Amino acid sequence: MRAPVAAALVLSAVCAADGLVVRAGALASDASPTDPGYSDRFLTPGTTLGFRIDFDASGPLCFTLGAEKFSKKAAEGTGWNGKVSALLVSAFPSFRTGLPVVPGCSVFAGPGAVWVTGDYSGTDNFGRQVAASGSSLGFGFCAGLDIPIAGPVAGRLEYRRAFISVQLDKADIDGQSTMLFPAASADLGYGQFGFAAMIDLFGGGNSLLKGL
Repeated sequence: MRAPVAAALVLSAVCAADGLVVRAGALASDASPTDPGYSDRFLTPGTTLGFRIDFDASGPLCFTLGAEKFSKKAAEGTGWNGKVSALLVSAFPSFRTGLPVVPGCSVFAGPGAVWVTGDYSGTDNFGRQVAASGSSLGFGFCAGLDIPIAGPVAGRLEYRRAFISVQLDKADIDGQSTMLFPAASADLGYGQFGFAAMIDLFGGGNSLLKGL
């Protein structure tokens, strides 16, 4: 993910001259896939780690890019052995407004797009070892709250819900590549609640790189 981050920072320096505030930060969250079988096999949400980059215009519109890695192993005591991992790449425009009763705080919400690529492995109902992977583009919505902490640093609480499905026409079953006919449908959607530490990089009064 180094190349996307570097490209975004270069773009940030150019955009800041046009009156945008550019922020970047690290994110940690819990995420629960909405596939009905997930909760039975994993019991608890998985964890994502990643980053967010904001391009915030002087008006109410803000555009956020992000990438996160999700991973989760089966819970003990479920009688099932397996794991799932995924890469989540998102682009969310949102509308932001300040809170008059809490100076410096703002709320935001909006729709967006999410691309997911994931890997799954585990036993099926017949005891066979199954491994499959797939990727797809879907949509979702976000809502959250930004809270100033100190100087250019702010905390962000955010909820996201994504709706994504993928058709799988091939899987490895007991180590053998097998064509699936008809193709199997997999739900890659998820619900997510996370916290990010965001830093103003360019364009704002407290920006870390103000004056560059």
